[in-house]
Amino acid sequence: MSDQVTQQDVNSTAWAACDTFRGVVDPAQYKDYILVMLFLKYISDQWADHYAEYQKEYGNNEERIRRKLERERFTLPYVEFKDEKTGAVTDRFLADFHALYARRKAANLGELINIVLDHIEEANKAKLEGVFRNIDFNSEANLGKTKDRNRRLENLLGDFAKLDLRPSRVSEDVIGDTYIYLIERFASDAGKKAGEFYTPKQVSKLLAQLATPKPGDRICDPTCGAGGLLIVRFGIMPILFIGGAASAATNLLFALLSSLGANLNMLVVTISCDNFSSGLATTAVVAYLSSLTSLKFSATQYALLSSIMLLLPRLLGGYSGTLVEKVGYEQFFVLTTLLGSQSHGCFSLTNLIAAGPISAANSKVSGLRTSPGIRSTAEW
Repeated sequence: MSDQVTQQDVNSTAWAACDTFRGVVDPAQYKDYILVMLFLKYISDQWADHYAEYQKEYGNNEERIRRKLERERFTLPYVEFKDEKTGAVTDRFLADFHALYARRKAANLGELINIVLDHIEEANKAKLEGVFRNIDFNSEANLGKTKDRNRRLENLLGDFAKLDLRPSRVSEDVIGDTYIYLIERFASDAGKKAGEFYTPKQVSKLLAQLATPKPGDRICDPTCGAGGLLIVRFGIMPILFIGGAASAATNLLFALLSSLGANLNMLVVTISCDNFSSGLATTAVVAYLSSLTSLKFSATQYALLSSIMLLLPRLLGGYSGTLVEKVGYEQFFVLTTLLGSQSHGCFSLTNLIAAGPISAANSKVSGLRTSPGIRSTAEW
């Protein structure tokens, strides 16, 4: 029997944990409780796994072990409770899942979970600030009276205690994959299809593995929606660059079309290329902006980032008619090509420098919504 924890194991546990909240919390909300607990379990197991490794190397030298652990991606601090009168420490424990599980019978369990999450967020401000702030495990409105709330939270801790999420046993994408799984299940329960919003990950992975394009190969996309698949295969930044370059090149086709006059064949080619390039670029931009947002505030942060990104184009677009009247369509499209090429080059260069070669290479995502704008057959 393999020691590896499969994605199906994690998904099954997450879905079973949802039973704790059904009928009490709205499905749109209780997935947040599930994912937060999954995240806490994951970083706690990662911390414990690395602690054991360092303990073998440094023995009981807690100071050296702690210095090593402070370099982890997420730091777990200690929680201390003191007597209000004497100031003496009454309880001290590591802010992790295992400490909460050991205290699962506590009368103030919801409050303890909130305290642990607050400490973790405070210790990792650069990465987690605001992530847990609006998720209240001590909410009477969401989780019921104290007795019922404690029972539900104890069951939730018990569900995730069964999983061993040490790095050697699960993939790095376990939380993201579980999030996609929950979206699929919630959409299914609501009588909707999650595939309306993104290409299912299984489809993306399968097609990307089947295609495995090599230099010189030609890929035909008669069924459209290739943006998410290409990002799975090649990463966000390469596809973002190709999409931007293709959009700029399409403007040159519009310039050529305006110089040729009424030409039906050229019109078909130009519109087809425009649909393809805009769909590809849009998918890559959605993936890139999504990668910059946090899990809890993804909708708000995405809306803010996309609004900022579109501010200048919208502003300039209001004067496009005046510009066309002055210079004509041909010169207008050439000018927009030059502007798009310069801004796209600066954007790509800036992000490659900021992300570094490793981050850029690893910026692969799946399960993206494919753009409905792609309607033509495209060949590369």
